Amino acid sequence: MVAKVRDAASGLRERSDAIDAETHDLKARLYEALETGKVELDDLAPRIKELKSQQDELYKAKVHARAEMAARGVKEVDLTRVKTYARNLHDKLKEGELTERKALLARLWRESRSIMAG
Repeated sequence: MVAKVRDAASGLRERSDAIDAETHDLKARLYEALETGKVELDDLAPRIKELKSQQDELYKAKVHARAEMAARGVKEVDLTRVKTYARNLHDKLKEGELTERKALLARLWRESRSIMAG
């Protein structure tokens, strides 16, 4: 069940990132068209309204997904923290004493088993 929620959240993040990128690109092109005089504001009004609607829908989807994840006890992962943790883990496994490495791996194994058990 947790995996399904994480997959759904991952899919939402990917969709969100794609829409954010598309929105950013579209805004840039709209502003450029206005600034260069290629198009009048009245001509762009319907497209701008559509873009605003897409942004509102995306925001609602993000809020809904976060609420669902919180209700199910799934925490959002901070990529920077994960990278830092992985780097520290790598360093400890590479440079630590044999007993430290064994203890670390045993602890990670126990924690991962308890997480997988639910």
